[in-house]
Amino acid sequence: MPRKAVVKHMPTLQKVLNTQSGIKNGKVWNGYENVLIAAMKVSERWKNMKDDGVSEADIRKAFSR
Repeated sequence: MPRKAVVKHMPTLQKVLNTQSGIKNGKVWNGYENVLIAAMKVSERWKNMKDDGVSEADIRKAFSR
């Protein structure tokens, strides 16, 4: 049942989010960059790139694309 509610309401929520300039340009994260970095560092993508010898700077660039 919860999945149906998500499927039903997600398009509406996404439209609202898309109209907010802070979401589109990333400014919503100003002052919370540490949260983003922490989330990136625990991701499989980060771990795999780090294991492959990719520098932290290049990993961050990859996440920004």
